[in-house]
Amino acid sequence: CTLNSAVAVGAVSEIVASNIKSESVTVKWTAVSGVRGYRLYRYSYDKGSWSAVKTTQALAYVDNSVEPGKRYAYKVRGYVVSDAKVVYGSYSPNVYVNTPKNGCLPSWLSIHCSAAW
Repeated sequence: CTLNSAVAVGAVSEIVASNIKSESVTVKWTAVSGVRGYRLYRYSYDKGSWSAVKTTQALAYVDNSVEPGKRYAYKVRGYVVSDAKVVYGSYSPNVYVNTPKNGCLPSWLSIHCSAAW
């Protein structure tokens, strides 16, 4: 009899949103050792639900499917593949985003895009 030990997947400790524009948001997160990739989720306050927006090996994603003047939240978690099954780690903390109605957020905010005003 062979016992399979549980696979432990570390959690993403930090997630940030930057370059926030009316129709795109860049989301970045810290690396987790030993993972095969990451799954990014977005919460739409209009829809009232979470949805997966990207599975990637990268540590950043530009979300071009946001709408102007809307509120979103993002979270991410790492994953590994063990015995042909995907095993996810814990979710990162949420990061919250309000997209501007037009253009970019003002430069005096700590999280903004690089655009001339």
